[in-house]
Amino acid sequence: MSTTTKNGVPASDPSWLSSLHPTTASHIRRLLLLPSAPPLDHVPKRKQAAVAAILYESTTTSSSTPQIRVIMSTRALHLRSHPGQASLPGGKVDSTDSSVVTTALRESIEEISLPPDSVVHLHTGYPYLSKMGLLVHPVIFFLPNAASTIAKLRPNPSEVADIWSTPLSSFLSSTAPREETLSDPASVDKHRPPQHAFRTYTDIPWLGGEYRLHRFRSSRQLIKGLTADVLIGVAQKTFGQKARFKVEAPGQKSWKEMVELVVERYIETRVEGRWGDGESGDAQGSSEKFRTELGVDEEEMVEQMEQDVSV
Repeated sequence: MSTTTKNGVPASDPSWLSSLHPTTASHIRRLLLLPSAPPLDHVPKRKQAAVAAILYESTTTSSSTPQIRVIMSTRALHLRSHPGQASLPGGKVDSTDSSVVTTALRESIEEISLPPDSVVHLHTGYPYLSKMGLLVHPVIFFLPNAASTIAKLRPNPSEVADIWSTPLSSFLSSTAPREETLSDPASVDKHRPPQHAFRTYTDIPWLGGEYRLHRFRSSRQLIKGLTADVLIGVAQKTFGQKARFKVEAPGQKSWKEMVELVVERYIETRVEGRWGDGESGDAQGSSEKFRTELGVDEEEMVEQMEQDVSV
């Protein structure tokens, strides 16, 4: 399923867009009009990866306006890297992949049995950087026929334990979405103390500065680290607004600066000063050494400061 474009801009609304709620359609149209990031062809494919943020419209009984949700997966417990953690479908760029869009689609087909013609490519963002020095490209897709397609999804047991979804808008706030039932904090992410707050974060030294590792509760696992970073970025682009909390640590480099730094200095080796999040036995530079902060939206911080002054 594709969209006719002229100079990278949709010449007209695709037919499937008219079937969406007007609010959803305006958000999807915004993504279609965004220019995709240029390919980094000078970086070896083995140093690049892609993840798929697959969005769809979902109606709820509590609101007349549908939600935009994103398909998530839980990594299989036998995997060496981040077993049992929340993730987006994705993986390393293969030598035969023609683009990172191809990579994200191929991995989605392999991991969750996504029907290949069921999605529309909306936008490809500038890459993020994994702690191992991989350039991770966020590729945003949309499911026009969500109900029928989601019913066909199946986890590949060699890679995925579960397939689920979460509201995209939840990555713009430190407050849990009212209509979402969150998992029992003691039942998930057992490498960490139970997280009862909806969002927490830890500022970790990395690449000569600091990096803010976000953690969000969900109906399944904690969504954190690079996966959370990608979804914060996708949410900001989709809804055309900034997150209501401070996304970066004080003095944190932009992702573009971090990617350029790694491409220039470490492209043939692992990233120096790699950090770990205390998961799966990863103790090197573990975030557990640093303080976990309660996530608060900026307007709530201002209100609290005003209350403190008035006392």
